[in-house]
Amino acid sequence: DWDCGDVFIGDLLAINFSFETGDFYGWNKNGDPNRIQVVTNHTGVSGTPYTAVDGGKFLKLTAGCPGNPSEVWQELYMSAGQVITGYAAFDSGDYIPYNDSAIVVFKADGQQVAMPYYADVTTVGSYADGPWVEWEFTAPEAGDYLILYSVVNMSDCSYTSYGLFDGPEYTCTDADGDGQCDSPSYAGYLDSNGTAGTDTCGGNADVPN
Repeated sequence: DWDCGDVFIGDLLAINFSFETGDFYGWNKNGDPNRIQVVTNHTGVSGTPYTAVDGGKFLKLTAGCPGNPSEVWQELYMSAGQVITGYAAFDSGDYIPYNDSAIVVFKADGQQVAMPYYADVTTVGSYADGPWVEWEFTAPEAGDYLILYSVVNMSDCSYTSYGLFDGPEYTCTDADGDGQCDSPSYAGYLDSNGTAGTDTCGGNADVPN
């Protein structure tokens, strides 16, 4: 079965990475379910309109109170040296000294190995709309990894901030016109025959569900 929004790169499978199913298929959740949403748009606290980087949907996490983050995660296998990218934005709805933060974290064996994205009120500004930022993680060794998206009020619950997360923007070229991605910008697109994937997703190679 194939579905737009899943990413298959070599032996890495990130399920529903750009949330195009409109739900949390492939992901686990922690926190108030009303603060964990898949959306098509978000208006920042300063009025900036946010839309998806990839496809038409993205993840919106509303900060919970201190000690109660809003977060989602999934596990995936990566080979040594494999690279995965994504996008994150922090919509700062609080002010210093009442800091909030949003993070992207990779863990292995329960231990943090990388934090390729971090933003908070200090870095973005009080009541400020941070931009979409591309992050990147390279697996230091082969194994199972956990990717975590999280946002939290770090000091109080009076004002809240938002973490926005989306999958990578993959493209597919078909210079020879055979209906298959022959030079994908991100190596490893596969179709059901195990060859370069066909594109029925509007610029994204089809990948296994």
